[in-house]
Amino acid sequence: MRKDHSNKKAYTLIEIIIAMAIFMVFIGAVLGLYIHAVRKYSFLESRTGARGHLDDARIGLDRMSKDLKKANFILYPDEAVLRGQGSSIIVFSSLETRRVGATSTNIFGIRQENNTVEFLMLSSDYDLDPEDPGTTPEVIMSQVIYRRVISQNIQSIGFYQDDSRRPQLVTIRLQTLEIKGNQVTLMTKIFIRH
Repeated sequence: MRKDHSNKKAYTLIEIIIAMAIFMVFIGAVLGLYIHAVRKYSFLESRTGARGHLDDARIGLDRMSKDLKKANFILYPDEAVLRGQGSSIIVFSSLETRRVGATSTNIFGIRQENNTVEFLMLSSDYDLDPEDPGTTPEVIMSQVIYRRVISQNIQSIGFYQDDSRRPQLVTIRLQTLEIKGNQVTLMTKIFIRH
């Protein structure tokens, strides 16, 4: 016995094409919204990253300034080095004494290495002579009894004495890492008491 299929309704080619066109418009709109959201997220993330670097650099510069304002003498490097090309490490004696474990010290340092700026506490027993050619950052680092990260994402830091008539005036110049074409340089001047 033969079944009659004439009662079943079939889709025409035009109906299928129209349905596919509507589906493609819907998919295109969803894809467009997704691409817009991804671009917006990337923009905000890069902006937040640059802002985070800047905030970190500002906080670090503020911490360094507070520590150096308590300095009464720069032990390393000597004034000629600071005036000539600056230094990425500075060691100073302070009016303040800090204690770590069983050791007390009033010799501190700030240095930059590998995009990180650190605050250093050095052994008071070590006699730093800035004019001694044997005094190098490596020798200084062998006297560190404590270190603390001040700031990260820093490309360079420099300590300078710009004016030979006022050797107590030290300039700190800090440059952040570059993020998507943005790089910031911060600068401040500190008056050392000696």
